[in-house]
Amino acid sequence: MPYTILYPDNRSSDLGVETEITGTDVTYINPCKTRFEDVELSAWRSCDAVIVRRVPIDANVIEKMERARIVVRMGVGFDVVDLETCGAAGIAAMKSSISRAAMGPAPSIRRLDCIPGS
Repeated sequence: MPYTILYPDNRSSDLGVETEITGTDVTYINPCKTRFEDVELSAWRSCDAVIVRRVPIDANVIEKMERARIVVRMGVGFDVVDLETCGAAGIAAMKSSISRAAMGPAPSIRRLDCIPGS
């Protein structure tokens, strides 16, 4: 089953490393924006996962994430992720301070179909 991963505020427009690792099983949406409002609403609604740097993932955003099952904070801490609202919505949250090239979150995202109840 193919997955859609949204990188709303990725610094790089090149996702060659990610694509090489995940192959055709994953579609990436990479608008390189700095605000929720600047990312098309359809991207938030259609993504299975969000990998975020600084765009706040708050109740307003989580409400729009109709399919998402995981939010990955690429950086230190969860200061931009509303963990309580994620939990209430059944969305897992994790962080990765590993560089983008290391692709720590990608293998986990490919295993989302193994989560009970998903």
